[in-house]
Amino acid sequence: PESLAVVNLDSGKQYASVVMPTGYVATMSAANPAQNEVIAASRNSNILQVIDLDSNPLGVARSLTVPVTTTTTVDGATCQVCALLVDSSRDLAILDTAAGYLTVNLKTGAASAPLAAPAAAEFAYDPTAQRVYAPYASGGGTGLNVIDFALGTVTPVQLTNGALFGTAPGAAAADPVSGLVFVGDLNSSTYLAINLNNAKSQGGFVQAPASAFTVTSGCAGPWRSLDIDQVEHLGWMVNVGGGCVAAAQLPPAAVAGAPGRPNPIHWAQLPSGPDGLLWQSTPLGSTPALAVYTGSDGRAYGLAVRGDGALLAKVDLDYLLSASAIPGGADSNQVDPTQVTVGGQTLSAVSFIP
Repeated sequence: PESLAVVNLDSGKQYASVVMPTGYVATMSAANPAQNEVIAASRNSNILQVIDLDSNPLGVARSLTVPVTTTTTVDGATCQVCALLVDSSRDLAILDTAAGYLTVNLKTGAASAPLAAPAAAEFAYDPTAQRVYAPYASGGGTGLNVIDFALGTVTPVQLTNGALFGTAPGAAAADPVSGLVFVGDLNSSTYLAINLNNAKSQGGFVQAPASAFTVTSGCAGPWRSLDIDQVEHLGWMVNVGGGCVAAAQLPPAAVAGAPGRPNPIHWAQLPSGPDGLLWQSTPLGSTPALAVYTGSDGRAYGLAVRGDGALLAKVDLDYLLSASAIPGGADSNQVDPTQVTVGGQTLSAVSFIP
């Protein structure tokens, strides 16, 4: 509980642990590749821990204080720091906190003034425009805020074509290639694809068209989370507390109007792990544990953590999209992730790392 696991994703093995300061339980982390560092944060603390990956042994290089003293609740869990991303080009931590959204300089520890907006379980960030896309569900309603650090503004999105935000939007991911921002709604398992290409600001709102879509109703556990691989341009989705994952092919260029459902989207029930236990992703109330990365082989992979923390699932997203459909499956998009034909051989899209 007071350490970070360091996993070699090529060899499929954990090779080290980074011990946190006494009493500090890290609940999220983000890479800062320009500095070869990892930043760890905790829902229950206003301290960031900076891990230097060049040191031997791996350890905490410095601790930085975040200017937040209050707490808020997201998905039933209390947090001071609620979500974390890194702008590696500027050496900044981008933080979603109980006080609002702010940046922390990872060299000096200097923090920007918080921009007040409701916290989210997962938010999106565009480093080119220095904008956060933050879904919210609060007493004032539901929606998506555009938080502009360059201008110091918070502007809600207004959907222009009759599409609606659900009752519990809580996760967002941005795709700079197509200009879309995806928002996942916990209660309905519905995603909104919002087209911010040429979006106009009018009457205190950012106006944009959107389309709603779902992955499947054939798997227990709500769909909400989404991450995007920017190299192969694929979406990666994991249902909260359930056993299913999905991959989506995203639009190859900027789109006009309401974007429609990504096509194709293939989903699968993850097989049992090597210990024989059924897969169950991290549950509601814990920090969503999914990510995408490009491997040393140039392929796009999705990652998910099992709810008990004992296994990491590594899924080849291209293989998942080309896996064989299951005859008589819950719907036509359900595939068997262990049945992928490549060059006449049957391969699995899934591997597990203890």
